[in-house]
Amino acid sequence: MPEESFLWHDYETFGRDPTRERPVQFAAIRTDHNLQQIDDGVMIYCRQTNDYLPDPESCMVHGVLPQTANERGLSELQFATEIHALMSTPGTCTVGYNSIRFDDEFSRQLFFRNLFDPYAREWQSGNSRWDLIDLIRLARALRPDGINWPTNADGQPSNKLEHLTAANGISHGDAHDALADVQATIEIARLIKRAQPKLYHYALHNKSKRAVQDMLNLVEKKPVLHVSGMYPATLEHTSIVMPLGPHPSNSNGILVYDLRVNPQDLIKLPKETIAERIFTRAADLPDGISRIAIKTVHTNRCPVLAPVSTLTNENKERLNLDVSQALQYRELIIANPSIMEKLNWVFSARSHTPVHDPDLTLYSGSFASDADRRLMQSLHADLARQGTLPETGPFADSRFSELLFRLRARNTPAVLNPADTQKWRDFCHKRVHLGEERFRSISDYESALDNLQHNNPNGAISADLISALRQYGREVAAFSA
Repeated sequence: MPEESFLWHDYETFGRDPTRERPVQFAAIRTDHNLQQIDDGVMIYCRQTNDYLPDPESCMVHGVLPQTANERGLSELQFATEIHALMSTPGTCTVGYNSIRFDDEFSRQLFFRNLFDPYAREWQSGNSRWDLIDLIRLARALRPDGINWPTNADGQPSNKLEHLTAANGISHGDAHDALADVQATIEIARLIKRAQPKLYHYALHNKSKRAVQDMLNLVEKKPVLHVSGMYPATLEHTSIVMPLGPHPSNSNGILVYDLRVNPQDLIKLPKETIAERIFTRAADLPDGISRIAIKTVHTNRCPVLAPVSTLTNENKERLNLDVSQALQYRELIIANPSIMEKLNWVFSARSHTPVHDPDLTLYSGSFASDADRRLMQSLHADLARQGTLPETGPFADSRFSELLFRLRARNTPAVLNPADTQKWRDFCHKRVHLGEERFRSISDYESALDNLQHNNPNGAISADLISALRQYGREVAAFSA
């Protein structure tokens, strides 16, 4: 068995959407299971390409200009190669703060775009992944002793990393700098491990898909505690749920019902109304109408579950959890087995807009065939030996042929022949000038900068920063004008 280690990591990005936005900075530190650092750490920048404009507001958060990334950074292919090697080291558990919902999605999209297997590093060679944020929520909800728990300006519970470090006297350097965030995350993990060691080890040892499936037993359908950002901060992100059945179109999903809520609507309403009240945002529903309390627990995303018996009387009162009422609601659901028939229709009937651009097809397209995966591995092996990429690859899936062209254009544009150079300029024009596939156009980009400039009465945003971003946008747009 390979020696196990944690790779604590963080991205800074030029936007929130992993499918359309790009990473700008990555940092990682490797520790052993005692959370002692065992490497020198890494911090790298990623150069940006002429088919993409960043979200100006993101630059206000982390302060990294695209010009800085281009001066200091690696090509995206080199950036992806270094990160993939770190995460693929046998025995690695990749972990961060809100990493499964954010950083891991950027990793998957980055690897897919650069013709690496987007999933293998998560499970092969004894590897796994984890996320500290739900452990923090679990500790706050069930075992808060030994940790100072911050609130935000409105007095509501806050689990933001920078608030936790400040409340607990932990140095955080520059918040929203990737390396500072990694160091802060490790210190918070050490704090939890010291203050609540049993809870820490419980969450770590029950993060696997098998452990989650055992807790959400679809035969017994016992209620369990579920800690997740899906529940409001006012309830400390915690509720009692019962498993209903497998998600009909996602093999890693289990449908659960929130037993804080009377299930009469779920039992009585027709399937069409249930669908509307599941997929419509709460703010868009009529007054007095609430969403149906169905959640999907993804067994491959390390969800945090715990037995109801772990609740203390103090927990129940503070979390406003009425266990006896929840058990009564469970009995109502058990007595109405036709619920799953309706839910199977609801979740199977949901339509999705077709996606055709290969960059966006990680989840909408099929998995790569074994032959295509071997070809990708061969391409990267040849690149490592010879430093060049072939012009074409005999992929069975045409998506990967197009991705290979874009890979060459983004990373080694000087080797393109005149026809491919023009093809690349045309592609960049569609993205940057026309905003195809809902990418940010130069018009969107300039409007965002105008808004930042006009809504800056106290000069909180540097005029030089806005000016630099305007200049960068003009340069990118000029490439494909």
